[in-house]
Amino acid sequence: MIKTGKIRLSLLFSIFIFFGIAHTVIDPLIPLFSQRLGIGYDRIGLILFASSAFSLFSTFASGILSDRYSLKRIILAGLIMVLAGFLIYGVYFSLAVMIITVVLFRVGCGILDSSIHAYVAKLFVRQHSPIFIRLDFYWYIGAIIGPLVVGILLFFNADPGYSFLFFAAAVLLITVLFYRYCDDINAACETRDVPARNTFISDYIIIVKNPVIVLACAALFFYIGIFSILSTWLTTYFADLGVPLSFGSIILSAFWAFNALGVFVTGKIIHRTDEINLLLVCSGTGCLSAIIYSLVPVITVKIIFLIIQAIFYASIFPLLNAVSVHEDVKKSGTILGLTLSVCIVGLIVFQPLSGFIMEYYGRQGINYLLISTALANFTALLLLFKFKGRNAYKNGDVYKNN
Repeated sequence: MIKTGKIRLSLLFSIFIFFGIAHTVIDPLIPLFSQRLGIGYDRIGLILFASSAFSLFSTFASGILSDRYSLKRIILAGLIMVLAGFLIYGVYFSLAVMIITVVLFRVGCGILDSSIHAYVAKLFVRQHSPIFIRLDFYWYIGAIIGPLVVGILLFFNADPGYSFLFFAAAVLLITVLFYRYCDDINAACETRDVPARNTFISDYIIIVKNPVIVLACAALFFYIGIFSILSTWLTTYFADLGVPLSFGSIILSAFWAFNALGVFVTGKIIHRTDEINLLLVCSGTGCLSAIIYSLVPVITVKIIFLIIQAIFYASIFPLLNAVSVHEDVKKSGTILGLTLSVCIVGLIVFQPLSGFIMEYYGRQGINYLLISTALANFTALLLLFKFKGRNAYKNGDVYKNN
């Protein structure tokens, strides 16, 4: 049984590696898309905007379905979407293929994000915070691998499509293994409590009226804005400073590497503090770093404070989701569908907005957008800190009672 549990977790972590790859591998290719297809950054931003709308629906719907139907089938559907995205782009490149690939990635990743988090929350009722953090760690591993592989291929003037075919083969293998070794959550989780259909609306109203969840959603919205500004346009931002695209892709991989480091450190100290205090420290430090990063026009200084932002902002996402799920674990799928959908709304808002600003106002416009978004994130978490006060969840107490 223990061995089966380890295999199951290993497969979930492996899925999140390729989730990270699929979510970030397009970003370093944006300047290449613009050059080959002859379209501006504003139009690419609109393509990302449209694909995020599909992602919003898939994330929200899969979260709700996770409380009612087979989680295994939902996860398999997400894997098939990601597999198709890698395969199509690897075979042929055109504007239509780029759009289809981005849409498949967004929809598949949205399904995987909600369903796997719900899978973990239902199986590990009192221990989901550290597992959420580990999921994010492996997501960042994927986020490192994707841009790094693309950067290496671009450096040697090779076609990035070859890497997509390799990723497709790996996702196919993981899909088969997941189908073979992972049980359906309906049979595995004794705490599962499926609400009647006619109680869904009232339950959902209770969730959206919960001030903790509302403030967590606000903080997540601006957090996603920060990462959209930093990661999606990072290679373009540094290209404006005279940094070659191949080296910009390596900087992007380094950015994700230090995100992974931040998540790893958080996983080590989460048992010694509570999520709310940790969130406030991370957001405050990240906000100060964002201001310095934006205002100092020296490449070395920018790289240093980009790294600091990566380390301190990294754990905000899993911690906010954990805080939200703590409010009602039995409705974790619906809660995660809401919080993760808010993240997609953040992408829908900030990707075209940052694309428009980058196209017409350049680097300075992006700098001011980053500062204002970082300040908004810190404000939301400060309100959450004041609201929770001494009621913050102590992870040490949680595990002692498990």
